Amino acid sequence: MNAKWSRGYLASVIIAVVNSIPSLATFFIVKSITNDNLIAIVVSSIIFVIAIGFSIKLAKRVLNK
Repeated sequence: MNAKWSRGYLASVIIAVVNSIPSLATFFIVKSITNDNLIAIVVSSIIFVIAIGFSIKLAKRVLNK
């Protein structure tokens, strides 16, 4: 397998993990504290958008090595 493909897969996994884990954790923590789905969705969506910025930076670093 080509090394560039391996980095591409690694970058994809990094993006998926950095986006999904903080968003899901935030959703369940806020839902357990407030018992309100709407507040939990709004807060986890904000965290998701912030995580997208971090995951793009991390993926660029992985792909450039």
